[in-house]
Amino acid sequence: MPTRPQYEQNQRDNAQILKGLTTLSDSAGKAYKAYVEAEEDKEINRQLEEFYENPNDHILTAVRGEIGLDIQDEQEQALGDLYVANGGDPLVPAKRRNQSDRVRREVLKGQAAFFYQYKYPQLLQEAIRSQEDQLGRKWMRLSFLPT
Repeated sequence: MPTRPQYEQNQRDNAQILKGLTTLSDSAGKAYKAYVEAEEDKEINRQLEEFYENPNDHILTAVRGEIGLDIQDEQEQALGDLYVANGGDPLVPAKRRNQSDRVRREVLKGQAAFFYQYKYPQLLQEAIRSQEDQLGRKWMRLSFLPT
């Protein structure tokens, strides 16, 4: 059995070892954090370079497609205006404008925005509530989702 001074020395030695491990752990944590940040910077730079080399990503392609459709719609409307200027029935281009691809596309975008802003959160809440009820767990409403 160790003597009292030996026990106290062992305690001091153990404390010193733990202190060394803590310092090592702090250093390792800092080094890992620096490594992760450097890797994130590399990835961001890589993706930026990739975009600069080939800017035809899906978002840009979608925007270009929508602009093309808008130009086509404007040309069709100009033809309708020309039709009226040459004595045609003004009701024909007016109906065409109300049923144009642009109008339909904008209505669909509005419906999608409404769904994702108002209906989807409600459906998500209902699905969570139903699942929690089936599992017999107490359900708590998520405060960031509307009821």
